[in-house]
Amino acid sequence: MPNPLRHLCLAVLMAAVTLPLAAQGGGGDALALRDLLHAAERTDRRAVQRALIAEQSALRSTTLDRERLPSLAGFAAGQYVSDVPSIGGTPMVPFQQYDAYLTVRQRLFDPSRAPRQAVERATLEEADARVRGALWTQRQQVSDAFFTLLALDAERATLAAAMTELDTQRRLAETRVAAGSALAGELALLEAELLRRAQALDEIDANRRATRAVLASLTGRAIDETTQLALPSLEAETSRAVAAMDSLRNRPEYAQFAGTRALLDARARQLQRTDLPRVSAFARSGYGRPGINPLARDFQTYWIAGVQLEWTPTLWGGASRDAEVQRLQQEVVRSEEAQFTAQLERAVQRDLAAMDRLARSLASDDTIIALHERAAGEARRRFAEGSITAGELVDRETDLLAARTARDLHRVRLAEAQARFLTTVGQEIP
Repeated sequence: MPNPLRHLCLAVLMAAVTLPLAAQGGGGDALALRDLLHAAERTDRRAVQRALIAEQSALRSTTLDRERLPSLAGFAAGQYVSDVPSIGGTPMVPFQQYDAYLTVRQRLFDPSRAPRQAVERATLEEADARVRGALWTQRQQVSDAFFTLLALDAERATLAAAMTELDTQRRLAETRVAAGSALAGELALLEAELLRRAQALDEIDANRRATRAVLASLTGRAIDETTQLALPSLEAETSRAVAAMDSLRNRPEYAQFAGTRALLDARARQLQRTDLPRVSAFARSGYGRPGINPLARDFQTYWIAGVQLEWTPTLWGGASRDAEVQRLQQEVVRSEEAQFTAQLERAVQRDLAAMDRLARSLASDDTIIALHERAAGEARRRFAEGSITAGELVDRETDLLAARTARDLHRVRLAEAQARFLTTVGQEIP
């Protein structure tokens, strides 16, 4: 490649490295993970289900409450009968008979109403907890995208800084080659390394664009090149959660299990009240032929009023079987809750081990970087003196880049493991 064209390509390359960093530095307040998690819950299409379920329950509760009010029922019929009472062969009433009446009924005693209302309240609580549990599981996707983007941003910043330093050494080599004190191959090696790192940078940028799109879709927030993310500090909250891990029951799924048990208890009480009698007052007003008088031949109005007792007992062991069904379902719920708890206990073990390992790694990262910086600084001086080749310089710079990248990733991965642990045990991200 001719020198002027090669210089132009390298200039464009370094501009591409520095411009995104300047854009990131010019953004506003950094986005916190807590805010993005709450935004994701509001954006989730299932969030509206909580209001819909509450509205459904309110309608059903209103229907139950309205049972206290009088009810109306109408009836009308016309019929032709084959035989009627007669005296001496003469029919006493017409063969064609008609009847139309309106009945008003007022329930006086219904022992099943209160249990049915309790069932409705328990149904609402259980359904609401189920939706909250579904929304909670969405948090892990948001957290994964958030920390992936943080790691990519940190990796890009470290790589861009290393490329800037390597470009300084490239310009030094270019000067030496022009002066005849260095071989052109050394300059070519540095330029090739810059281009290789530019490819790595391009891959990082592609992954960042994809991750930003995923995070924006999950949260409904605009997340572009200028958006900054705040690395959360979760040490204190994690320590408290680890200390109280055996007693933590903050996941919405536990509220769902409790709601299911309460619903089963309410249904059992409802079944117990089903066999009790119900008492109603009623009044009927009608018009027919014949009316109340069975021997009347003309149309007449009539009315009836009274008290009615209804009793429909459950026979043949049906009540005991229904009670056993509810008891067995309680056992099913207890087994599901125990299995869920065991799954959580297994899930947090990996995060606890990761947090311990990453904390130890971070404790030695600064020392490792300091040692590599000393070696890289010495390599730069020796390269400037011409006592080492460009390949040896690239090796030392690559080692330093790897150490700095590892430290950045350790910081992000530690916070990610802490956030994942808190989410798993049901704690809010502060």
